[in-house]
Amino acid sequence: MLPNPTSGSMLFLPNEDEECNICFAGELGIEPGVQVECGHIFHAGCVIELLKHKWATLRISFNFMKCPRCKEPIEAEHICEILQEIENLTELRSKLQVKAMKIAR
Repeated sequence: MLPNPTSGSMLFLPNEDEECNICFAGELGIEPGVQVECGHIFHAGCVIELLKHKWATLRISFNFMKCPRCKEPIEAEHICEILQEIENLTELRSKLQVKAMKIAR
């Protein structure tokens, strides 16, 4: 673990044989990876698929937008596709919150 000079958090450098905590199917060194803002590293494609897949049941929850390891919100400034997905989901969450409040009233 090393300090991250840009965010003040810690950098989690993976071992050669460490697996992605999203897919558990491949080592982190085999495919392109992304370090999310909390410092954890995953396959970039796995993060994108996690965000695109959304929730797994009929109950709408936005917990999938959190890091699988530490539950901090997923943020990755350098991957445009991840940023776009996060923006779309944040907008969707806001719209759903407004509709839910209207129904509740």
